[in-house]
Amino acid sequence: IVLNSLMAYSVLLEKKPDLSSKFALGHSLGEFSALAVNGAFDFLEALSLVNKRGLFMQEDCVKVEAGMMVVLGLDDEKVEELCQKAQKENKQIFAANYNCDGQIVVAGLKPDLASYESVFKEAGA
Repeated sequence: IVLNSLMAYSVLLEKKPDLSSKFALGHSLGEFSALAVNGAFDFLEALSLVNKRGLFMQEDCVKVEAGMMVVLGLDDEKVEELCQKAQKENKQIFAANYNCDGQIVVAGLKPDLASYESVFKEAGA
């Protein structure tokens, strides 16, 4: 994702060399592209940071059987309510990333996530 974004920006710069920006926005991996495009670091450093991020995430997932799952179609409050319900049942499920309305990432232990997938679906996800 980051590589494609940076390549697209490079092509755009070739066609419009006078292009400049006052700010750039990105979500998740897009944050790295936005920072590189605005000069916080160069493209190679952006790719290196994204690689390190992936390695750290992979390393942590090996230590604990953790995972993530996207919940679509429920509002924030409902997802948080279901996460709290799960926690009262001693399950480790947490709202981790609020992508946009109706799209929330939950994280936790893989067995707990698997056991709660049907609960989210029954709630309308």
